[in-house]
Amino acid sequence: MPNRIIKESIRESESIDNLTPEAEVMFYRLITYADDFGRFKAHPRIVNPAIFPLKSYNDYQIIKWLDEIGNNNMVAFYKGTDTKIYGYFTNWHNYQQIRNKKSKHPEPNGSQFTTLTDLIKTYDINCYQMQSTDINSKQPLANDNNCQQLIALAPVIQSNPIQSNPIQSESNPRCQIDINCNQKYGELQNVILSQQEYKKLIEKIGEERTKEQIEALSLYLKSKGKKYKSHYATILTWCRNDDKKKTAATNRIPRSHPHDQYTEEDSADKGLPI
Repeated sequence: MPNRIIKESIRESESIDNLTPEAEVMFYRLITYADDFGRFKAHPRIVNPAIFPLKSYNDYQIIKWLDEIGNNNMVAFYKGTDTKIYGYFTNWHNYQQIRNKKSKHPEPNGSQFTTLTDLIKTYDINCYQMQSTDINSKQPLANDNNCQQLIALAPVIQSNPIQSNPIQSESNPRCQIDINCNQKYGELQNVILSQQEYKKLIEKIGEERTKEQIEALSLYLKSKGKKYKSHYATILTWCRNDDKKKTAATNRIPRSHPHDQYTEEDSADKGLPI
C-alpha cells in the first residue's frame, strides 16, 4: 500500500470539523485503507478489523461513523458488479497520487448512496425472493453469501436508535441484545430510559411529544438539581398532569359579568343602547 498525502489545509476543513472525534479518526484510517483509486470495501464487518485491528467496536459504531463521513460528502457508497458493497472518497483525485493503472475494486457505476445505512437497506429488500403470493412470506436467497451477511445487518440498521433518535447518546453495546438496559437521552445526556421505556413513551404520547418531554426533563434536572427514581414515570406523570389541566381549562364555565345580567327592559330604563 503506497503512502498517502494529508495536506496541512485539512486542519481548516469545515467538513472535517463537522465530524465527531471518532468519525474523524475513522476518516484518516480509511485513507490508508483505500486502494490507489480511493475505493474500499465498505462492509462494516470488513472495515472494522481492517482499520481498527487493536480496538473492539460494534456494528452500530462502525455504521454510525461511516454514515457521518458520508453525510459530510467526503465518501459515498455503492454496490459493485459483484453485489458487494464498496465506498470511495469523492475528492480522492484532488489530494492523492494515482500510481496503479487498475483499481482493486469495481467502479462506482449505477446508484450511489450518501450513507451506508441507505445502501444496506436496499439489500434488505433486494436479497429476498417471494416464495408464495403471501407478501409476508419472504425467504432470503440461500445461494448468495453476500446477501446472507447483509441481511444479518438489517436488524442492526432497523433497530439502531442512533440512526432514528438524534437525542440519544452512543449506543450501549449490551442494549443490542437487552431491551431493558438503560440509555442516556436528551441534550445533556441525563435522562435515563431503557429502549423498552422509550418505545412505550412513543406508543403512549407520540414520538414528537416524547422528544419534547425528554428535552424538558433534561433541562429541568440540570437547572434544578432534581433526582427521580424513574424518568419514565416522571415523563408520564407530567403528560397526564398537562392533559388534566388542558381538559379542565376547556370545560371551565366562565363567570358571568354583571353587565351580562341586564335585560333589554333594564337597558331601556337606563337609557342604554340595546
